[in-house]
Amino acid sequence: MASLNDSEQHVRVVSRHLVKASDSSIEPHDLPVSNLDLVPQPEKFGMVCIYPRPPSTDFNAVVTAFESGLPSLLNHFFPLAGRTATNPSSGLTEVHCHNQGAELVVGEAGVDLASLDYGNLTASVRKIQLLLPYDEDVALSVQLVSFACGGFTVAWCTNHVLADGAALSFLVSAWSELARTGTLSGEAHPNHDRSVFCPRVPPFYSASLDEGFSLLDDKHKINVLTAEPSFVRRMYYIEASDIERLREEASLDGQRATRVQAVSAYLWKALADVVGRTSEEHCRMGWWVNGRERVTEPSLRAALRNYFGNVATFTRSER
Repeated sequence: MASLNDSEQHVRVVSRHLVKASDSSIEPHDLPVSNLDLVPQPEKFGMVCIYPRPPSTDFNAVVTAFESGLPSLLNHFFPLAGRTATNPSSGLTEVHCHNQGAELVVGEAGVDLASLDYGNLTASVRKIQLLLPYDEDVALSVQLVSFACGGFTVAWCTNHVLADGAALSFLVSAWSELARTGTLSGEAHPNHDRSVFCPRVPPFYSASLDEGFSLLDDKHKINVLTAEPSFVRRMYYIEASDIERLREEASLDGQRATRVQAVSAYLWKALADVVGRTSEEHCRMGWWVNGRERVTEPSLRAALRNYFGNVATFTRSER
């Protein structure tokens, strides 16, 4: 049992059970998804948080905290206690919010966290997330895995039609506040109202829609290298001092570059340098962009501040 990077699975499931919201006054209902929720397609999706060995407690206390705290968290994130389903009339995905329960899975790995290759996401962090499978219709599977070193991971797994990366970050932050204080502040209460993205009636389309968007499926991929099996997912650690230096180099005319702009500029130059040594004439780079802070209409901006759903989109540049 040397490493999670081996082909065998090295996480043993200790327990798996359902946790329901504790507020019985919440009425069961069906939640339709928005047009933006349909963009990423129904697929498993999650976030992995990695923690060192707790200094004054143990993994059993962590499990106990989740068992006692998740029912309260689900009171605020009630759709995550439901199940995804297909509406028989429209054929579209919807969420049956009937408090069927979120999954809480506890596992153990016989390796140290330090043994994982964090530079290769597919062989380390994503493998932790995928080692403990869950049913396609489960809206939330929280997976706690202890490691031989005393550290542990928490994987928050869901369906992509329910949330984007920013929404999952919001969920984790809400859990952290609830676990520490026993309550949620007003800013931490999520908005699940999909009506903020109601389509126009009657619908209106223009050529700009086809120019700005394309289906994200294998038939519309440019070449085989952009298909899922060809993806190489890596994670990089950049020193704060290096980021500051890159920001200084990327700033122009007194306008200070953001961290994302600075690192993107560096990566773009590195990519262009490699492409320039080949017969290729173009290079392309893409970014996932959170649209919550980029809307201009005041009421919509307020509704999106704590919106739990999909508002991210993928944008690219080619030169």
